Amino acid sequence: MRKLLVISIFLVFAGCGNLIPRYYWEVYASAGAPNWTQDNRVCFVLAEYHSKIREDAWGRSPVEQYANFYLYEINYDGTDLRKVATIYEGGPWYEPLNSSSAGEWVVVCLGTEWDDVSNSYTKGDIYIIKRDGSYVKKIKEGLYPDFSPDASKIVYEKPDSGIWIMDRDGGNNHCIVSDPDAKYPAWSPDDTLIAYGYFGMEVFNIKMDSIVKEYEKVGIPDWGPSGSNKIVVEAYGGPLIIDILTDEVDSIGSVIEGNRAKWSPDGQYFIAYDGSWFVIKKDGTDKWYINSKIKGGE
Repeated sequence: MRKLLVISIFLVFAGCGNLIPRYYWEVYASAGAPNWTQDNRVCFVLAEYHSKIREDAWGRSPVEQYANFYLYEINYDGTDLRKVATIYEGGPWYEPLNSSSAGEWVVVCLGTEWDDVSNSYTKGDIYIIKRDGSYVKKIKEGLYPDFSPDASKIVYEKPDSGIWIMDRDGGNNHCIVSDPDAKYPAWSPDDTLIAYGYFGMEVFNIKMDSIVKEYEKVGIPDWGPSGSNKIVVEAYGGPLIIDILTDEVDSIGSVIEGNRAKWSPDGQYFIAYDGSWFVIKKDGTDKWYINSKIKGGE
């Protein structure tokens, strides 16, 4: 009996070592919300998610978290990566939703509130940033902002309130489309049209103050190169290109195995998403992933 007692006590004390928690930090970096600048570079948000992990005999769990967000640019061929500006550091875990650039400005949206019922973001923070890094400012709440061609105005989605336009500094804010289901606005290069929609797209003429085109079962529009009169849209089976003058439709699903396509200003490249953001030439060659260019990206 004495021998068995000694062994039992040893096992109890040996097991106690696993109950002492261990703490360490994990960092995950990811590139999000990419888009083209007018000089054919790619701007994107680099998100760094920091988690302090507690690990013990019962498993692992985060006990402290914060995120950093930075604006970066890179050439269309994956060279010359540079940090533009810090959006913020040490804040909540948000998600970069989109960016838009015109001239020397970039507008960025970070999604701040997710709704499980609608399976979509219901709140977001909009920031404007100068491409030389000299100016960063949060201007308003909203979703999916897009710059006018001269960067003087921003069109955006106001959740459950339609499509709105405001000045770059957030002033002169007004509704142009009151449909609460209107989403994902995109401003045309000629400054006259705004396309919007998710599962069904409409084209709104700013000067006429009216809808001039409607398309079924396509959405999340992005305008093509200036003068092309074309829109890239997401559709079942892959992205499509629609000529809004002729209504001719071309599929590019064989070139881009993904969605959320964005067409470069020179017409030669696309940005798209297949679980990770990538850049690809319009003939399907020279594909590279943005995450592969950042430290800690996957």
